[in-house]
Amino acid sequence: MNKKAIIYWMFFLIISCEDDCPCREVREKIDIPINVLEDYKSVPNDYCCILRLAMKKDKESVRKISLLDFSDGFIYEHGNTLLELIHYIGEDNYIRAIKNISKKDKQKIEIYLKAGIDFSKDEKFNNKNISEIYSNLGKFLNE
Repeated sequence: MNKKAIIYWMFFLIISCEDDCPCREVREKIDIPINVLEDYKSVPNDYCCILRLAMKKDKESVRKISLLDFSDGFIYEHGNTLLELIHYIGEDNYIRAIKNISKKDKQKIEIYLKAGIDFSKDEKFNNKNISEIYSNLGKFLNE
């Protein structure tokens, strides 16, 4: 390998690690499925950055992460991440952040959460419905 190639590789590795730092910080507290990361790694829609701000109870970030568009299997993984986010920031903080969303957006979040419950391996979510886990959120989503 020539010197230029080695320097390029080192530069690439340093940049890659720096880009992943927000993800490592977030993943220590909330499980983020790798498939989700691959779809939302580009700036400005960096999934980890949005989730990190949401974990700090930033209302706009909570709303943004809750309403990202996913399809197919990603809804299960993203729904699981939302369940963990709600558990992390608290149900009331979550509801305050999404309080002005439309009926359509409520339905979207409900779909994500139901899929997340099906996907989750965590006992606090398994074999339950949204209202059993988060009673106030269940009521809010059905208003």
